[in-house]
Amino acid sequence: MTVRKRVLTALAAATFALLAGAPLTYGQSTPEPLKAQGQFRDAAVNPDRGQFFVAVYDRDAVWTINPSTGEIATRINVGDGPGALALDGEYLAVANRLGNSVTIVRLDTLEVSGTLATGESPSAIVSLGGGRFATANTFSDSLSVINAATNSVETITGCPSVPVDLAVSGQYLAVVGRAEARVQLYDRDSLAPGNSVTLSAMATRIVAHTGGAFVLAGTDKIFVVAPASAAVTATRDMAVDDLSSDGGLLYTLKSGTVETLDADLQVTNTTSLSQPASAIAAGGGVVALLDPKSSRAQVRNLNSLASAVPVQVAAQPEASTPAPQPERKAKREKD
Repeated sequence: MTVRKRVLTALAAATFALLAGAPLTYGQSTPEPLKAQGQFRDAAVNPDRGQFFVAVYDRDAVWTINPSTGEIATRINVGDGPGALALDGEYLAVANRLGNSVTIVRLDTLEVSGTLATGESPSAIVSLGGGRFATANTFSDSLSVINAATNSVETITGCPSVPVDLAVSGQYLAVVGRAEARVQLYDRDSLAPGNSVTLSAMATRIVAHTGGAFVLAGTDKIFVVAPASAAVTATRDMAVDDLSSDGGLLYTLKSGTVETLDADLQVTNTTSLSQPASAIAAGGGVVALLDPKSSRAQVRNLNSLASAVPVQVAAQPEASTPAPQPERKAKREKD
């Protein structure tokens, strides 16, 4: 999902039910405001196993949330400053932005199988399929390709300068950066570089779209790029703070409003939020709406975005004997 400034700052989900192979649904009781326990940067849902993960940036950990109670079920120690998550079959991959690494977690045991060095500041991560993942390394102008099965890493250069986001759609991997108004395409399997598509404005967010396309977002415009023809096929003047996609629909966030867009970039639903949000992460039939300033987040079912009551996860106390954490840097970055 998020770069992906997917800053969940007190994510919550106290009254939802998560059933393996079934969509998430939510209770309709009004939530109580709860104090934040950690700075969450990304969320991932694995409906096949009934798992809900959050990356806790200031705890160097990933937490799983108990779907029946909304409590923290498991704390998994990862690298320094986990900021992005990706799922692929047997694995959860965690991009540790401050640790310059990716931690691989097995989904069947929730145990760490390895932490692998990447380029500097891996700010986004995506699954390539087959247990492989790619990160956008913002401070080293590179990509890292991680093979979870073999614990190996390959470095790719020549991507857009200051890469901040990447996505996979069909047979293509696409990468965008903060310093160039273009998107670079790669073959998803061989990772051979393909065409570079020039944009009329900078884009810093990219998501997969229907028909094997990509949607990119900047501060005031969104683009649809068809990788097979290496062409921009549609644009829309639209101010966007963040962008996500799920089930063939796009979800854009701007100034406390979520708009749902269809494949033709036509708005099909507009939702005004009861709480502020500056980032959005959709997946597995749910959407997390995140706000770092108010230390709150809303989690809603995508099927009833307009009418669902936001729910929040109860803040949980730390264990009496917390697991050892990696040595922290004196100063954390500010996003």
